[in-house]
Amino acid sequence: MPLLTSHERELLEAISHLAYGNPFLAERIEWERRALGEEFTPFFAVWHPRADLLGNNPNVQRISELATGLAETLRERLAGGARAGARDLGLYQDLVVYLLYYRYHERFLEMVLGEGGERETRQAPFYKDFRRDLERFVELPQIRPQARPAPEHLFACFFQVRRAFFYTFHSIA
Repeated sequence: MPLLTSHERELLEAISHLAYGNPFLAERIEWERRALGEEFTPFFAVWHPRADLLGNNPNVQRISELATGLAETLRERLAGGARAGARDLGLYQDLVVYLLYYRYHERFLEMVLGEGGERETRQAPFYKDFRRDLERFVELPQIRPQARPAPEHLFACFFQVRRAFFYTFHSIA
């Protein structure tokens, strides 16, 4: 059995573009539209500098829900021996990246907001949960160990992205 249906592949391609595309360009909204089809809700032409509105984007919420369900389904298929080529495995891993970023983005924001104290003593209490989630999705026989994202690197990247978004949309006092 192949890993993906054609509909799932289209959704994963859209999510892959959302995971790695420039969020400040209008093309991001087009990828949201492609991911959601008729469920897409017009929101903004581009991501808006009013950060208080970003959390209310119904498209991000719905895509995150779809990503969660699809990641679980595909993980089960892979664990059950589904066939997957390199391209489909790459799309699956892009899905996992998207899923984990949005699963933990509020916790990363809490870390950003906690900056300014003793940086040497700051810890990320959710790192173990993050690592466990990542490993659950990527430690499968079809995904070669060298192709799996390093949890500490991905975690650090997510923190930096969340930090950049915060400081892009909030003035520094």
